[in-house]
Amino acid sequence: MQIKQATWNDESQLTEFFESFAFEDLINFKIQRPQGFFHPYQIQGKDFETYFLASDEGAIVATSSFVYHDFYSPSHDRPLKLAIARDMRLLPTRKAAIGWHENLNAIITQVKSAHDTNGLMVLLSKKESHLLNSFLRTRLSSPQILRYDLYQRVKLVSLHGFFPIYKVDLPWINVRPAQESDISMIDQFIKDPLHHRYSDIKDAHSLQTQLKNMGLELDSVWLAINSQLKIVGLLTLLPSDLLQNYIPLSYQLRAHNFRQFLKFGSLLGWTHRLTKPKSRSKSELALNFFHVGHIRVTHSDVFEWMLKSIYNQIDHDSFLIYLKEENDQKLTLGPSALTAEMDFGLYSITQPNESFLTQANQWNREKLTLDSFYHF
Repeated sequence: MQIKQATWNDESQLTEFFESFAFEDLINFKIQRPQGFFHPYQIQGKDFETYFLASDEGAIVATSSFVYHDFYSPSHDRPLKLAIARDMRLLPTRKAAIGWHENLNAIITQVKSAHDTNGLMVLLSKKESHLLNSFLRTRLSSPQILRYDLYQRVKLVSLHGFFPIYKVDLPWINVRPAQESDISMIDQFIKDPLHHRYSDIKDAHSLQTQLKNMGLELDSVWLAINSQLKIVGLLTLLPSDLLQNYIPLSYQLRAHNFRQFLKFGSLLGWTHRLTKPKSRSKSELALNFFHVGHIRVTHSDVFEWMLKSIYNQIDHDSFLIYLKEENDQKLTLGPSALTAEMDFGLYSITQPNESFLTQANQWNREKLTLDSFYHF
């Protein structure tokens, strides 16, 4: 087996390998990238590298991409430079696992030295038992294998509707798309020390640059404006098909019942319908949802009011998703919100001669603001 750094000539083969994986959970699904494997990295405007392990016959058996981010915090002058491992895929064979582990250490060394990163991170679902077994638990039997240390517990939240009880009602806060005249206010709000976490935007200009890279306008930014005409909440909306398509193949019984409830709730104006699975529609229809990113809010009620206002304006077969740190109360919705959650772990990847605690202390143990469109 041989490890290779991917080029554009490898994109077709990488796309085929990537799309061959199906994921089994409450919703059994697969991911398609009709615009090519590299498309999400390319339009997000980040530097990236992709490595893959090829068998003696030339077939891909494992791959991972490393996307380079600068994270900024109002509390620090210098950015935190991190490489985020994405799209880790590994064939469920012993030969592939051994070959990948034998070469991954050299890849990490090259990634760190070439880009002067402060660390490497990866977001893994607790449902991905194959990857957890391959990447996390093998270190127990060999001290020379890379370490994966849990840095932050994360939840992926999907919002499917609101019940007409215990609802948050803030009519004095106006939720609307941003306008050019808001740029100065947006810049000031992003730089507010209140938002002390690391984020990959540092001002209004960097936010606009990210949107422009993805072909989006300023009206993709939504603001919450209070009665004093000050911003108390900010977020961005990105359609899921901008990056890739999620194709539901079938629903487990619990998810099927949930989909039927959403169908009933939509008649009452509470919920939106979920896409039919391939097993029912006999065609590959993608889930329709929007990524909620770049979230900055002053209070959980403001966040819920923003999501409710936006949810009532999107298509009636769409839903919203966002990432939040497990104990982040500002991004925790109240009992009127109908949500589903998936558990993830943000892991720091360290080499055998490195100390995770030393690295974490260098980052002042501040949390990272993660956006779902960089990972899903």
